[in-house]
Amino acid sequence: MVKSWVRGAQAGLALALLVAGASSESALKQEWKKVVQDLGKDALGRDLAHWQAGSAVTGQGTNEHWGQMCDTYKPDVRPDIGKGCAVVFLADPEDANTVKNLPADQQNNFQNTQHYHAAWNFPEEGGSSLVHGGFKGDSLPIAGKDIDPVCYMVKIPDANGEGQLALGYEEGEGDVLLPCPGARRAMPYTQEELNDALMHPEKLPELCEACYQAVCTGRGRTNPENCGERGSFSGGKQVGQANNANDLALIEKQVTPAYHCHLAINDASTCDYVQFDQHEGSRDYYMDYGVFCGWQNVKQLKVSYCDCTLEAPNANGCAQQECLDMAIAGVACGNCGGCDKNRAYDGIFSPREEINWQDLDFSGHCAAVDKLPEGTEKETARMLCSKGIFCREYKGNQNNCQWHCEHFGDDSDALVKDSECPGVANNRRLLESTTKIHRVNKEGTEAPIELVAGYTEISKDYILGNVAPIRPSGPKR
Repeated sequence: MVKSWVRGAQAGLALALLVAGASSESALKQEWKKVVQDLGKDALGRDLAHWQAGSAVTGQGTNEHWGQMCDTYKPDVRPDIGKGCAVVFLADPEDANTVKNLPADQQNNFQNTQHYHAAWNFPEEGGSSLVHGGFKGDSLPIAGKDIDPVCYMVKIPDANGEGQLALGYEEGEGDVLLPCPGARRAMPYTQEELNDALMHPEKLPELCEACYQAVCTGRGRTNPENCGERGSFSGGKQVGQANNANDLALIEKQVTPAYHCHLAINDASTCDYVQFDQHEGSRDYYMDYGVFCGWQNVKQLKVSYCDCTLEAPNANGCAQQECLDMAIAGVACGNCGGCDKNRAYDGIFSPREEINWQDLDFSGHCAAVDKLPEGTEKETARMLCSKGIFCREYKGNQNNCQWHCEHFGDDSDALVKDSECPGVANNRRLLESTTKIHRVNKEGTEAPIELVAGYTEISKDYILGNVAPIRPSGPKR
């Protein structure tokens, strides 16, 4: 049933998964454990990352608090490698605790990102993005080459209470499982094929990849987290629990590694809070997890999205600043307030050849910030990254445009200003030097700021040249 057009690109992945299965660890788990090893230790010999094996008992946690290693209240704190930490939870299909073992109300939100092998905008050291290609935002990633899609074998309940088997592609941040068969343009697997695959698990990865390619290319999608929606139009389902019975899919077996990413942006116990309180204490994430000190190390994990917690003891709480910081670090925020995660994704992963405003195309500017040397071009990319996420066209006092203009408008401290942000009317300001501030217009022209209506350069020469001296009008009395 699987068509020949997917076999060639996917054979390597199926073999890799079989080899990984022989060692009881997926290739992804081995990759992330190597990141732990590569981060190494600080100058005092303390680990900068840790990989914790999940509980060997289904439904039972380890009650370890490895997030504490990254918090500044620990004695003899680590050298400053950046605030906070990145935490990832990973369940292999044969682990004691998989997504199937989570409570029903936790299953649908577990998979919240997509791991990729290489990214067009982030070439490997010594390589070229034009040579190795890789994951990019303007075309659908190729299964087995750019990404390994996540799939579950599910049962779709029917009116008779029995249900039909389907192999479903689970979107990352998209929150939808697209079943084959059942979803629009899905591979029409038969019940016999799926039952046979359950008896021969080595067949499952290839079926998973074919399902992903079919449901995403069939709808012309380029973002693998946005291939469908719930309801009859696309046939998308929710796993474990759904508000509408017609949207429900029940996990029979986890087919591929599944994972969850969450950042602690600050220290002061926030890493411990994210690792334990948010995920093991209040949820039942008893699978393997990794803790990586310095939240910006999330880029080494090669994931597209990650959730964010600003500060313990409150869950989540991240907003525009964290959204922008994460986008520049190479990962889109999945839960930041005021953040358009699809625009952030575009700014991170879509290709860009040069930094300008031509055609009002904001693709790739966020990724460019980290690659450019210090200077005006880098700060232009930073401003355009923010503009692309929050304020592509200024239309008054929208909250996101206000935030963007507070940070990149004429009253901000930004090196490069957004000329579309309005100035403060009738409010004259001291400009210490017109050569320190730059504005970029839609033509991509960069120049020292020009004094416009409402702004006056205050200097000694200006005062002496334009203000009449004060002279006594008569004799002193």
